[in-house]
Amino acid sequence: MQRHNSLILSILVVFGISMNAGLLAAQESDPIAVEVGGVGTNPVTRSAAVLLYAQAENRVLPIFIGSAEAGAISRYLDGVYTPRPMTHDLISNLLDVFAGQLERVVVSDFRDSTYFALLVIRLDDKVIRVDARPSDAIAVALKQGVPIVVERKVLEALGYRHDGNELVPPTHPPAAEEIPPTEWI
Repeated sequence: MQRHNSLILSILVVFGISMNAGLLAAQESDPIAVEVGGVGTNPVTRSAAVLLYAQAENRVLPIFIGSAEAGAISRYLDGVYTPRPMTHDLISNLLDVFAGQLERVVVSDFRDSTYFALLVIRLDDKVIRVDARPSDAIAVALKQGVPIVVERKVLEALGYRHDGNELVPPTHPPAAEEIPPTEWI
């Protein structure tokens, strides 16, 4: 079984997913469940964002992502599958083949204008945390049908608070975007 675990970890590394469990794993403390509300595009900057909704907290967290990742997330949300596996499908397939179980995805931190996420994977009796871009982690979570959570410190610092019919911006927004997520198309 050790060879089995080493093989899946080697494959994940080959595909550009770095193992940084020691640094980021300690940050997982008070996660809040979110749902992917959709992918939006800022009409002025044309930047894409995935919108994470924390219903229990009345907050929306926009995470700016690339267009390829936005397309992948949109396809999963719409139930559209490509005839050949995309990278996120490949990661999901590898987890299945090697009996790894993705337990959840954690949006764990925000530093230097960058969000950080973890894939929390169970391999036999071990739980490993794999450092990933949130956009990739969210796409894999949607493919696998597992929960997505955001650390409370991230959501409180960067999430838009839903106050009745209005979104109140965070005190320290992650980017210089002036258009709130409600106006994205």
